[in-house]
Amino acid sequence: MTGTTTSHAATMLMAALAATVSFHADVTPTYSRAPAVVRVTAYIEPDPANGYMQVVLDSGSYYRSSTIELSGARASRIQSFQFTGIPVGAYDLRVALLDARGGVRAVVPYTVTVVE
Repeated sequence: MTGTTTSHAATMLMAALAATVSFHADVTPTYSRAPAVVRVTAYIEPDPANGYMQVVLDSGSYYRSSTIELSGARASRIQSFQFTGIPVGAYDLRVALLDARGGVRAVVPYTVTVVE
């Protein structure tokens, strides 16, 4: 029951965040041959509270991340990033919108699989 409660609480939190933050991301491809190139395109409504976009790719044995500074209300609505040379593995990829102090405003999770 605890897992269900935590999951429900997380869903409610994400719904509350989504109601106040206009943010979504596309990741392509989510299945590829190695060495892979993974492209992330985030669509962010400009807002003075937006500080950074962070992209994290993690398989447990391979980790890469990048943080892009945003210009709050003056930021471009579309932010793009790509990881290159990704080796074989199963990856958790998270695209996060952060405030100026690094607090999470919204997160979009993906699973990326790279095969031989």
